[in-house]
Amino acid sequence: MSNSNKQNQKKYYNNSDLKVISSLEKFYRESKNTVLNNAAQGWFFTASMDRHYIGNNKSAGKRKLPPTELKINHAKKIKDYVPVRSAAQTIEFLNEETDIVLKYNKLKDLIINSDPNLTMDSFVDKTEADITVAQDICFSEKALNIVIIGGGITGLYLASSLKNTFGKKANILVLDNRSDSEHFRKIFDREWVTHIHAELVQKYTPPNIWQLLDCFGLGDLAGLPINMMEALFMLSCKELGVHFYFSPNLDFSKLKNSSISFFFDATGGRLEGCEYGSSTPPEFTLNLPNKPMEYSFAGVKQLFYKPGTMPGFVNTILRASGPFHIPYLGQTRILTHLFKITGIPQSLFSEVLDFILPINSKNTFYIWNGVLIEELNHGLVLINISIEEYDILSSVIDNPVNLISFIDNNPDKLNSLNKHIYSLIGRLIELDEGNNIKINPPFRYAPYINLNGELGTFQGKQIFPVGDSYFCGHPKVGNGLWTHLGFINHIVQEIQTSLKS
Repeated sequence: MSNSNKQNQKKYYNNSDLKVISSLEKFYRESKNTVLNNAAQGWFFTASMDRHYIGNNKSAGKRKLPPTELKINHAKKIKDYVPVRSAAQTIEFLNEETDIVLKYNKLKDLIINSDPNLTMDSFVDKTEADITVAQDICFSEKALNIVIIGGGITGLYLASSLKNTFGKKANILVLDNRSDSEHFRKIFDREWVTHIHAELVQKYTPPNIWQLLDCFGLGDLAGLPINMMEALFMLSCKELGVHFYFSPNLDFSKLKNSSISFFFDATGGRLEGCEYGSSTPPEFTLNLPNKPMEYSFAGVKQLFYKPGTMPGFVNTILRASGPFHIPYLGQTRILTHLFKITGIPQSLFSEVLDFILPINSKNTFYIWNGVLIEELNHGLVLINISIEEYDILSSVIDNPVNLISFIDNNPDKLNSLNKHIYSLIGRLIELDEGNNIKINPPFRYAPYINLNGELGTFQGKQIFPVGDSYFCGHPKVGNGLWTHLGFINHIVQEIQTSLKS
C-alpha cells in the first residue's frame, strides 16, 4: 500500500484506534527477525531430518468432501440445544470437580456432546440475523471494535485475552465458517496433545480458566489436546462477553460497519481479499547454520546438515507468493506430507517406540508422548508419506476415525501404503484393547511466512495476521502454537501500553 493510500485510509479511524494501530504496526515491524528465526526452526528440521520426503511438489489431489448434512429446522435445533448451564456455570462445574480424571472426562464430554456453549453463536435466537446485524449489536462508538476472523485456538485465545484485559473498553466479534448451518459451528475435533507451559497462558487469561489449564499437565505444563484448550477458551470468551457469528457462508463484503477499529486474521492463512504492501524483497536468501538436533526421544535422528559437515549452512531461498514468502532449498519447495495416529495410551509408548526404531532409517515415524498426568496421558505418531499415499488417505479420511473402523471400511487401503506403515498399523491394532487409537486425515507441512504483517488491509481497514496466518510452524518442532500464544501476549501488551500513552 502506498503512503498516500495509507494516509487516506487512516482518515476513517478515531485517535484511540490510530494509537493502537500505530503501536501494532511498529511491533510487527520490530518482531520480524524474531518471528523469522522461530519459523526457520521448522525449515531446518525438515531439511535435516525429513529430507527423504521433500521433493515431490506436484499438486496433491483434492480432499473428498464430507457428505452434506441434512438441514435441521432452525427452531427445533435451538430447542434441542438449549444450554443446561451458562458458560460461567459450566466453568464452575468443571472447577468444582476435585478428581482430575473425572474433571478431564467432563470436559471431554462437553465436546463430544456438542455442548451449546461450544457450538452456538451469539445470535442463534435471532433467526434473521446476518453479519451486518451482528456488527450493529456488537459494536459501539466509544470502544475498540475488533473483528477476529477465525475461531480456532489462536483466535479464541486472542479474543479471551483481549476481552479479559479491556472489558467494556473492547468489543470483540469472532467470525468462523467451520459450520454446517447458520449460527452453529462444528465441534472441536483436533485431539492433538500439546506441550505448552501453563504460565504462558496465565497472564491475560481469567484465573478460573488457567486453573483448568494448569491442573492436567505434568509440572508446569498444560498439555491438553488442542480441542480441549479450544473448548476452555471458548467458554472463557462466552463468559466474558465476546460475540460470535458462525456461518458456512460468511459474506465478508458486509463488514462495512464504520465503527470497526481493525481486524485480526486467525484463519490459518486461508482468508481471501486481504491486500498487503511490501516492505520485504520478493526474493532473498536466508543462511541457516548447521546445528545439532537431538530427537532420539521421538525415534528419529539427524540425517543431513550435521554440525561439522559441509556445507556449513542450509541456504534457504524465500520467494514471495501472494502475501507470503515460501522457503525453498534451491528450486525445491520445503514441503512434506504427513498424517497422525493419535490416542496411543502411555502404557504402550515404550513398546511402540521399540517397534518403530528398527524400521525408521529414513525418519518415517516420529513418536511423541504427551505431558498429561499419568492417568490421562497419551501420545501420537507423526508419519511421513508420499504424495500418492497422501492422495489415497485423503480420499477416505475426513475426520479422525478408530483404526479398527478405518480398516473395516477400507480393507484394500493398507496394501497401498509403505510396508513399514502397514506393519505399524497392524501392530497398533493388536495393542489397542480399548479401541482408543485413531487415524487422522493427512495434511501437508507447506511452510510460509507473512513478512509484511504491518501492511495489511481488509475491507478498507487494517488487518493483522496471527497464528498460522502469520507463519506455519512444524508440528514435530513445536515452533508454532507456543510461539503464536506468546506473540498474542505481546499484542495485548502493546495495545495496553498504547492506550495508556
